[in-house]
This record gives sequence, C-alpha cells and structure tokens, in this order.
Amino acid sequence: WYLVSEGLIPPVLKEVAMLPKPESACFVIADISGYTSFLAGVELDHAQDIIADLMDTVVKSLRPPFRLAKFEGDAAFVYAVTAKVDGSMLQDTIESAYFKFRRRLRDIKQASVCECKACAAMGNLDFKFVIHHGEMVKQKMGGRLHPDPGHRAGGARTGGTSRIYRHHRRRQA
Repeated sequence: WYLVSEGLIPPVLKEVAMLPKPESACFVIADISGYTSFLAGVELDHAQDIIADLMDTVVKSLRPPFRLAKFEGDAAFVYAVTAKVDGSMLQDTIESAYFKFRRRLRDIKQASVCECKACAAMGNLDFKFVIHHGEMVKQKMGGRLHPDPGHRAGGARTGGTSRIYRHHRRRQA
C-alpha cells in the first residue's frame, strides 16, 4: 500500500495511475528504394558501407525535430511529438533529408574510383518516406524510452511500424 495525498492506495491502482499517457506524434519511416535488388547483385562489403553512409546522412538530416526510434533493415523509424512539428516544417525537413541523400550519393560516386558492382550500382538507389500521424505511448525497454505507435486505448496492440508501412503499401496499390 502507498500513501498518496493522505490516503492509502492499493499497489494495483498505483500501477494503473502510472501507465504512460498517449501522445500525439508524427512518425516517419525513411526507406531505401532498390535495397533488396542492390544487395542481391553486388559485393556486400562495399554495399554495406554505402548503405550505412546513406542511412547516416538521412537520419542526421531528420534531427531535429525527429528522434531515431530504431532501424528496421533498410529503413529508419523516427518520430516527433506533434507539438514540435507543423506541416510546413515537416515538408521542409523531408525535402532537406532527401536532397542531402541525393547530394551524398552524388559525392560518393564522384569520389569513388572503385569499379565493383556495388559502387557502379549505387546510383540506382533512392529514398522514400512514409509519414503517419497518430498516438503513441513511450515504453521503457533497456533503460530507454521507446515510442510505441501500435498503442491503442485500452492497451490493445496493433503492430506499430509494420502496420503503418503495410497500410502505406496497400494505399499505393
């Protein structure tokens, strides 16, 4: 039992009172287009360096206002609390990240004298951004808070980033 405001509260009710509150947020999945075919036909050592360099460029250009939540294969999942992002800022941030990606890709190609398949094919890579607005709660895992866009009122889970990406893919078809 815990003493709160001169009254006793059972431990179960204290846990309920401490559940994370949902926040309105903007989620972005920054995804490399052509990643699978790129990796399938090239030397992996150069390919991995190229992908890491390009992902680093894009993620850095999305900060701030976005925070990196995690990497999922060839994609970075970032988020920002909605109060920090408006439509104009979102468009400017995404455009800037895309132009920095294109510029970095051009710079790597121009600076490279390598003729391997990975270095020759990197120009076929592109970036796409999937943007979603919704609610999230922050879950503590490994000592850090992580966004959970799969949260729904009442605690039901909906699949988070995978659900957002699948929804985007269905709308494209």
